Amino acid sequence: MTNKGKNWSWTEEQKINFKETLKKTIHHLKGKIGLDANAYKGELSGYDAKHSWNIRNWGIATKCEECGDTKCKKYDWANISGEYKRKRSGWKQLCRSCHTKFDKGNVCKNGHKLTPDNVYLYLGTQRHCRECNRIRMSKYRTNLLKGDNEIS
Repeated sequence: MTNKGKNWSWTEEQKINFKETLKKTIHHLKGKIGLDANAYKGELSGYDAKHSWNIRNWGIATKCEECGDTKCKKYDWANISGEYKRKRSGWKQLCRSCHTKFDKGNVCKNGHKLTPDNVYLYLGTQRHCRECNRIRMSKYRTNLLKGDNEIS
């Protein structure tokens, strides 16, 4: 690698040396997964690692176990126990709509209950709280009467 600049290339000797060094350093990692892997963290592993583990072991989610839908574009493995253990009983296959409803619960960001009477769909898919909208519009009208056109 004595060649400097953009257009340098490896000599044949350098390529052979590099390959030999690479074989010596990573041969011990080859094929080791799970408990045998050097970096295995078990239950201490992160969010992405556990979701990847679910896909490797249980497959890609293909249906919604909540609403029974099988025609959605995307399904997720949703953790229902809150513990993120590697047990199938703590996970469900959910469509994105049911997953969002499960994660958010049945209250809006301001704590109002999202009952059928208090919800309207915006653009056909997004649930919006009628009570929050009523409060927001009330503030808007109050500001209009004051002459202040900004919504606070």
